[in-house]
Amino acid sequence: MIWPKPTSLIFLVLLSAFLGSCAPKDQTFTVSGTLESDDIDLTAPFVAELLDVHFPEGATVNAGDTLAVLDTTLVAAARDAAQAAVAEATSRLADLQAGSDVEKIRAAEARLAQAESSAKQSLADLRRSEKLHQEGLLDDRSLEQAQLQQTNSTQAVTVAEQELADLRRGARIEQIRAASSALQRAEAELAAQTKKYSDAFIIAPENGVVQILPYQVGERIPLSRPVVTLRNPENLWVKIYVPEGDINVVRIGDTLSFSVDSYPERSFTGQVVFISNEAEFTPRNVQSPEERVNLVFAVKVAVVADQQDLRAGMPADFVL
Repeated sequence: MIWPKPTSLIFLVLLSAFLGSCAPKDQTFTVSGTLESDDIDLTAPFVAELLDVHFPEGATVNAGDTLAVLDTTLVAAARDAAQAAVAEATSRLADLQAGSDVEKIRAAEARLAQAESSAKQSLADLRRSEKLHQEGLLDDRSLEQAQLQQTNSTQAVTVAEQELADLRRGARIEQIRAASSALQRAEAELAAQTKKYSDAFIIAPENGVVQILPYQVGERIPLSRPVVTLRNPENLWVKIYVPEGDINVVRIGDTLSFSVDSYPERSFTGQVVFISNEAEFTPRNVQSPEERVNLVFAVKVAVVADQQDLRAGMPADFVL
């Protein structure tokens, strides 16, 4: 048997290593993730008691369905008060814009005549009280009361004269503007109270499944706490982690195929909607301990609609 020379053996080893390095490598690799969906927390707009729940946990609901109702006692009262304020402000503005009618002027003239008569009588009473006080027949307290009565009656005449003058002159522009502003404020308050009343009815913003009902009927719900948690099973997505060296094979908008354990013979479709701008270490719950130190990019894939057999929580495997 003829053995090759040492130099020839070294050459053969190097040649074998070189050829092995030139052999084509497998261009595909598998990444995995878990199907997820976003929960929608429908919160209490104010502190109130839960009056009614229309759907149990697990029920399928449609957009626009009333899911729950909060106590509307206080918000209904506030809304009614706001409606009354708008009606009053509207009437006030209409009166000013219409001007003063004859009946109002006559009523103001009668009030002025009565005020003048009362003022005349008060003045006469004061003169009599002053004379009796000088003669020592009336105490200081009684004199002060007579003086106060005369002052009040004089002021009443001034007010009645101003009212009559305003009616005869008609509404001033400033008064109309003030009344118009008051009406706008009343209408804004009514809009706010009406919205608050409508917010007491918890409405489904989209199709979904009732996930959580954290409160029972009769319980008091704090402000901004979830009344109903809704999940849309059709809005599924999965986050996968692509190795840093292979991120160039994925682009936003790409369509990717994946499989799930429940239907191994089927292929499902998703679309890349997000790629992280920064690399990170592989999350500890994704791959083996040896691979957790690898740098990867997070990629979010939205599941294409009309794939009803998929459920949140299913593992998904992508071959890239």
